[in-house]
Amino acid sequence: MSPSTTTVPQNLRLIGGEMLVWTDDEPAADRRPASGPALQEVLRDLVRPGGRALVAGPHEQALIGLLADAPMQVTCLVRAYPDAEALARRLPGVTVLCGSVAKLDPSDTYDLVVACDGLDRLPSVEGAALSWAETADLVAAAVRPGGTLLLAQENLLGVHRLVRMSPWYGERTDADWTPLGDYDATRPASPGELVSSLAGRGLTVAEPMAGFPTAHEPSVLAPLDRLADPHLAGFVRIAVSAAYGAQLAGRPVLSDPRALAGSALRAGSAAEFAPVWLVAATRAGALIPRQRVVVADAATVPHPVRYEVVRAEHGWSRHVLGDTALRSRDGVYRDPAALAGPLPRGRLLEEQLIELCLRRDLPELARVLTRYAAWLAEGAGEDGTVGGVSLWASPGDLLLDGDGFTPWDPTWSTTVRAPLDVALARSLRTFAVRLITGGYSHPWPMLVDADSLVVILAGMAGHTLERPVLAAAVDLEARLRAAAHGLDEAGRERLRDRLAAVTPGTPPLDLDSHRELHAANDRLREELAHAVSRVAWAEELLESREKALRHAEDKLDILSGSFSFRLGKLLIYPLRKAKGLAKRLLRR
Repeated sequence: MSPSTTTVPQNLRLIGGEMLVWTDDEPAADRRPASGPALQEVLRDLVRPGGRALVAGPHEQALIGLLADAPMQVTCLVRAYPDAEALARRLPGVTVLCGSVAKLDPSDTYDLVVACDGLDRLPSVEGAALSWAETADLVAAAVRPGGTLLLAQENLLGVHRLVRMSPWYGERTDADWTPLGDYDATRPASPGELVSSLAGRGLTVAEPMAGFPTAHEPSVLAPLDRLADPHLAGFVRIAVSAAYGAQLAGRPVLSDPRALAGSALRAGSAAEFAPVWLVAATRAGALIPRQRVVVADAATVPHPVRYEVVRAEHGWSRHVLGDTALRSRDGVYRDPAALAGPLPRGRLLEEQLIELCLRRDLPELARVLTRYAAWLAEGAGEDGTVGGVSLWASPGDLLLDGDGFTPWDPTWSTTVRAPLDVALARSLRTFAVRLITGGYSHPWPMLVDADSLVVILAGMAGHTLERPVLAAAVDLEARLRAAAHGLDEAGRERLRDRLAAVTPGTPPLDLDSHRELHAANDRLREELAHAVSRVAWAEELLESREKALRHAEDKLDILSGSFSFRLGKLLIYPLRKAKGLAKRLLRR
């Protein structure tokens, strides 16, 4: 073993209450340190070059490095010794304190205290158990006059908790050795209570923010006081839905969080159901809040982009943050610079189509689909093919404002071109798959697959689609989606097979949602019961026909043995012979 792994790093200090064999970094248990580019953007506004910063709790290295590069004198506090030692070795220029928050020097104060992981993982099992209020007292005391506290508070009623497979009170990880949760009476249960609690400790909150889709890695941060603006609230709802689809893809959940979060945002209940509340509070200082929404793709997205939505003179405007370089793969590319400009207005086309299907408003549905098909045809070239943003955008990517369609995220595009009917079939099929796998009620419940639904939708738009066109549409969708998600050839073929096999019993393809899976199972049971009843009816009909046939055969046998039957047969025989002889004579 090398000396570097046997000696304690020089920048590591043990302050008491160290958890020597436990760790707070447990990705398998979904207990990760606070992370994400969205948190980095908020933290960037609070950096004070030359000042002192305390990072309390487990945070990703990028967040800590941002402060160290400012430069600031950074001190990190973690309670688990394995985490502290690893952090001290990775960041030799940072002072790492290992132990309980109760062991902090009360005379040591900081210009910036960062607790984006919350307060739950600051007390140690090797010391006195602290309530939320007691921990908050210690953290607030570390903020010097004029200093700032950036605190993230997980909401136990957040969407991420409601869709989890296991309840919060049943956690059995190292990080959850005292899972008090809402049984801690001192824990704030709303952003208002959080603001009041900090105010009681001499800290003034500028503007609370709601974070989605998870508490430890929020990729959408929006000011709660600004979500009353319907234009901004509608956009946040779309961004949150996209964030859930990207960050929770393939992870088992109780139900689709996109539907639940969308309902909460429509009802104006973002504060009640947001996974995390983020506040920046100052002590004896003025912090002017920036009225903005920060949106950043999850780290798992192959082509991540981050931007902010800020208040402009005539509404809201988007500005790209960070790298604006063009990214491309297999004919699909993403241009972050395309985001710059006013926030587009309108309602998501997919939402409107779902609403019309739920209302059974077929005339309006046909009108909207016809307008969409006409818009798609306008984007076709002289050769009748569609490409670029028009080919990429599906109903889930387009905003309908008046008579026009606008992509809500114009960064995505493609160099691939496809015939107009294939492009229309591919776009309508993405909506059909969403309608079927989401379990939405629609006017054609007896259809057996997505292709049949696409044919009807295209017919309502004035287009007739043949089976070869539908097959080409599936190939096109698999190609575009595989390029966007970085799938290899085998992954692309698996995706194509799943897309082609969508039926009323198919669960969502992108989320492992057990409620939708249960609903899909119910639909399959209904279809099986219907098929069994049809088979039983057919068997009953066949049995009745067989009985009638046997009765006719028995009656024929009885008649064939009677005296009148035999006499008739003797009389008819000579006549048949005479008839045959006459035909032969006539031929001569």
